Amino acid sequence: PKVYVGISQLKSTKLIGYGTTMFDEYLIKVSDENDILPIKKELEAQFPDPAIRIVSYVENAEDAGGALKYLSDYLGLVALVALFLAGLGFIFLFRSFLLSKFYSIAIQNALGLSLQRAVQVYLAQLAILGSGAALFSLAGAQIILPMLRKVLNEVSPINLPASLPLSTV
Repeated sequence: PKVYVGISQLKSTKLIGYGTTMFDEYLIKVSDENDILPIKKELEAQFPDPAIRIVSYVENAEDAGGALKYLSDYLGLVALVALFLAGLGFIFLFRSFLLSKFYSIAIQNALGLSLQRAVQVYLAQLAILGSGAALFSLAGAQIILPMLRKVLNEVSPINLPASLPLSTV
């Protein structure tokens, strides 16, 4: 567990000794941004111990950017998995639909309609239903996204774009 102890009380507790794992952080205010690199070099010369890390705010910001890159990579992987699962669901529903029409296709085939033509009729039905569902979803997204943008702008200090570009459609 983390323990926060003031420097003046730390010596009297005798918590620091051989084998102690401790992280200590000091923030130094500088008057000019150009003074950061010389101050860092001077502190590194004063404290050559490799256990002591001296980090400027620029390096810290780069670390935060790296963490955001890892998060972005993770979310991209999650999106790929979601796309794969959606494809599996699509295949299952497509197959289920055609199997439910198996007897209808057999009857149409017995009445003289070729097997390929009967399957084409149901494929056309699937295409029409799928296109209608896609258009309905796009219309819903166009209605919901402006409301989502308002909510995001109230919650987040960063202006996040909530739009549906044509390339996505």
